[in-house]
Amino acid sequence: MNENDSTTTITDQLNSLRLILRSDDHLQIQLLGDYEQVRIKLDHDIQISFFFNTLNILHKSLTINNIHDLRINKSSNKCPLNNDQWTNIHKYFDEIIQQSNEQTSVRYIIQLIQDRLLQIALTNKKFKHKTKKSAETISTTTNKFHGADLIFNRILHDKTIDRSQVIIGYEDRFTGIHEIAFHEFKRVHEHEYGVPTHRIQYYKINEQIVWDRTKKLDILTGGDQLNEASN
Repeated sequence: MNENDSTTTITDQLNSLRLILRSDDHLQIQLLGDYEQVRIKLDHDIQISFFFNTLNILHKSLTINNIHDLRINKSSNKCPLNNDQWTNIHKYFDEIIQQSNEQTSVRYIIQLIQDRLLQIALTNKKFKHKTKKSAETISTTTNKFHGADLIFNRILHDKTIDRSQVIIGYEDRFTGIHEIAFHEFKRVHEHEYGVPTHRIQYYKINEQIVWDRTKKLDILTGGDQLNEASN
């Protein structure tokens, strides 16, 4: 793993980390003596933390050889992961550190952990769906508004969808809404400058919006609604 962070100052690099989190306030910095502690909140109340000396790292890359006490833990007792899942995440984190070298960036490690947490979330949803047998429960699941990541995976694997006709509208916090072809879109775990799926605002197929976060519109997984909209 040799993932260098190309930014020049520690402030730039911390701001870069904020871009891949669900909220700016999910990255907290606290001064403790000669060091500053960074706490990064991820999904499922999982937290990654580390220390750095501002004077020593001011113009260095935010890599594991320039920080101290990099660790992962639960940020609260509300963490929804079961014991096996938490053990899996902690073991995966340890493996990443062991396989890393001194140039491995903190951003790269965070992206890997976020990706693994997303896999756990998807697995949990699939398991819950399989165990719901009653018609009432199935109906409730069908009517639930699906997130952008699940829609992305649906488009990616559904052979009936012409992905060349899919457009993604996503939000940049500084420049507003942008549109990009589906095959050009890169998620955070796929590219250094990828876009978190929670910034996706809508999907279009053949110039028609089939999923919209703001309007809670989901024609794509709405069964007969998709057929009606296509006619």
